[in-house]
Amino acid sequence: SLFIETGTVFSRGPILRAILESLDRRIIALRSGGFDLVQQEWAAACRIEGRRIRYGNAEGRVTAVDANGALVMDGEQGRLRVAFGDIVELDGVE
Repeated sequence: SLFIETGTVFSRGPILRAILESLDRRIIALRSGGFDLVQQEWAAACRIEGRRIRYGNAEGRVTAVDANGALVMDGEQGRLRVAFGDIVELDGVE
């Protein structure tokens, strides 16, 4: 919750309004052909590019989040597209 994270009590109305306005801006961008910008914002928000991960028996570094939202991982097995399933982040893990 926001309270747990910040120690501050927030009014739900303004928060919901801000979320919906942000969503509306992205919908407008998508409808006007701005998919690339929205996809770039999504990839940046994921904060996964450059991190080492494990997917099944494969390990590697995430090099991108593709246009469909899948992770692109480069490792010893070559390039792998991870569209679903569980990953384990390895950065900081001994």
